[in-house]
Amino acid sequence: MTVLEHLNPAQLTIDANVRAEVHLDAEFLASIKQHGVLQPVVAHRTEQGVHVLYGQRRTLAAVEGVLQTMPVCVVESLGEADRLVQQMVENDQRLSLTDRDRTEAFHQLSLMGISAAQIAKKTGSKKTTVETALKVRANDTATKPCPSP
Repeated sequence: MTVLEHLNPAQLTIDANVRAEVHLDAEFLASIKQHGVLQPVVAHRTEQGVHVLYGQRRTLAAVEGVLQTMPVCVVESLGEADRLVQQMVENDQRLSLTDRDRTEAFHQLSLMGISAAQIAKKTGSKKTTVETALKVRANDTATKPCPSP
C-alpha cells in the first residue's frame, strides 16, 4: 500500500543509495528553495523511522533549504536487490527538457503576459537565455521543422 504524506525532510533517513556522489548544485538548491519538492520522494517506514529509497538529492536539498515539509510516498519495504535495481532505473531514465521544449514553455509563459525577467526568476533560468529563446521562437525560419531525408 502506498500513502502520500507530507513529512519534515530533516526527520527522514536516507538509505543506501546507488548514487555515490550527491551533487547539489546551486540551481537545484535554488529551485527546491523557491518551489519546494514538486516530485514526491519514495520512502519506507521501519521501526527506526522513515527511510528514503528514491529522492536522495531532493531530500538533502529540502533539508539544506530548511523546508518544513515535503511530499513523501511511503511504500512497503523492498528487498535489497529490488531497491538497488529500482534506484538505477529511476536515475537512468531521467531526461532533461530539450531546448525546443524549454523554448516552447517560455513562449507559452510569455503569451500569458509573463515578462522574460519574471520567467527567468520563476524557472531559475538566465534572463538572456529566456530572451534568446523567445527571439528564436518568434523566428519562423528558426522554428520550421527540418525536412525529412
